[in-house]
Amino acid sequence: MLDKSGSMWSYHSQLKEFARSLVRQFVLSETSTAIGLVEFSSDARVLSIGGINGLSFDADALMEVIDAMDSPSGWTHISAGLELGRNVMLGTEPNGTEPIGIEPNPRPNVRRRVMVLLTDGEQNAQFGGKKKAIETAKSVAKEGDFIEP
Repeated sequence: MLDKSGSMWSYHSQLKEFARSLVRQFVLSETSTAIGLVEFSSDARVLSIGGINGLSFDADALMEVIDAMDSPSGWTHISAGLELGRNVMLGTEPNGTEPIGIEPNPRPNVRRRVMVLLTDGEQNAQFGGKKKAIETAKSVAKEGDFIEP
């Protein structure tokens, strides 16, 4: 999950390099690791990579999407990013019950899910501030083993 809020403007190139370095750390394949990219500012978006339900096994495609990321703008809404990231990882819609796309959880036997949150600050007050972001993180953590609040 990548913070693309306006305060990240001066860190845009470092943000991209960090994301690329994470991709390079993994062997991607349908039998090992898949990566999804969620960016957030005033709202959250899944970056379109191809693959299944927002997850990709294609390192080259991930690198292309990272290189093409728009410049940061907007406010910081960490909760939106956490919630959408959870949905991508679990293969669910925002209500948590319906599958995204055409396949309900295409990787049901995944042993470990990891969510990396990269941000330079706190959630803005209009989205509930730090308290709401922490509550969301705790809620997301209950649904999997992929975040440590």
